Amino acid sequence: MFLETVKNFGYLGFTVTDNNIVAEDIKSRIKSANITYFQTRPLFSSRPLSWAAKLALYKTLVKPVLLFSAEAWTLTDRDKKAIVVFKNKILRRIFWGITDNGAWRIRSNEEIHRLYDSPTILNDFRTKRLQWSGHVHRRSGDRLLKLVWESTCFGRSPLGRQKLLWTDKISEDLYSVGLNKENWLASQLERHCQSGQKSHWADSATLSQSIWSVLSVHQFQNIALLVLFAHE
Repeated sequence: MFLETVKNFGYLGFTVTDNNIVAEDIKSRIKSANITYFQTRPLFSSRPLSWAAKLALYKTLVKPVLLFSAEAWTLTDRDKKAIVVFKNKILRRIFWGITDNGAWRIRSNEEIHRLYDSPTILNDFRTKRLQWSGHVHRRSGDRLLKLVWESTCFGRSPLGRQKLLWTDKISEDLYSVGLNKENWLASQLERHCQSGQKSHWADSATLSQSIWSVLSVHQFQNIALLVLFAHE
């Protein structure tokens, strides 16, 4: 059986690339969220609808499309800027402009954020990453997700600056909210022991995206073969 070599492919709603960069997946999510917005644009442009109703539409229709599988992303500054620009565009369509000293003008980002009065979208990314990380650490040792997470990858790293890993972002997230990593991990294990519930298989889309966030393409191939063999 011949397997074609490609630079990227879509899998369960996200884009996997040969260089393990999530920028292409983020572009795809922004495009999909933009399509969702334009499909519901008459509602966002409706004058009878209140700001609260339009914000509810944004949070329930557009935002989930944008944040799909975001818990496994490792964002660069450029990625963050693209996401924030898209979010501000949608919020400007909701709040529109304002008349200032007899002249109409668009609202500034600061004015939009005051009207929105909700956590920033980057905080949503942080929350989703920490939630998924806690889910990973609470799994039992025989689960596929935990086996991949605790496995050791062998091989030579490519030349150049080391890529930012998903685990690095988790450490940054914990530091930003004032949590000690060791104490947080211990609390997740304690929560798992207190719950007394059986672990469930992780969502396949997030599991696959998390694997790609940690491993390189060549390192992932060996694990993928083992997973495929186990399902035969």
